[in-house]
Amino acid sequence: MIQIRSYRNEDYSAIKETLASVQMFDPERESQKNLENMIQRDSESILVATEHDHVVGSVYVKDVGWDARVFCLAVRNEYRKQGVGSLLLEKAEEILRERGHVKLSLFVRESEVTHLGPYYEKRGYVAAPYKHQ
Repeated sequence: MIQIRSYRNEDYSAIKETLASVQMFDPERESQKNLENMIQRDSESILVATEHDHVVGSVYVKDVGWDARVFCLAVRNEYRKQGVGSLLLEKAEEILRERGHVKLSLFVRESEVTHLGPYYEKRGYVAAPYKHQ
């Protein structure tokens, strides 16, 4: 049975493996120190999906007061199409809505929009182009 919980420092290797398995690991952004800083500021900023206490997926949640974002949703390949990503996304949305956010932003790499767009659209998200300046 899949459980969703907040990230713990001992999850680092599993998070790194999970993100790397879907080509999303950024060694600067996902350094152990950066993840530790994220959870020190907000204990719900990184959520993990576990099965028998083994991390099988993760998502980042960012609440900056006036804006709420969900990003880096990743599920290990062998757990895809089993609802793990949906459970992570639902928990992230629940946390942000409990904090008063009505509108959420979700970031998807441009190279994955064709593949993942329908998944997010079914959940009520609308694609909007974003160009980083």
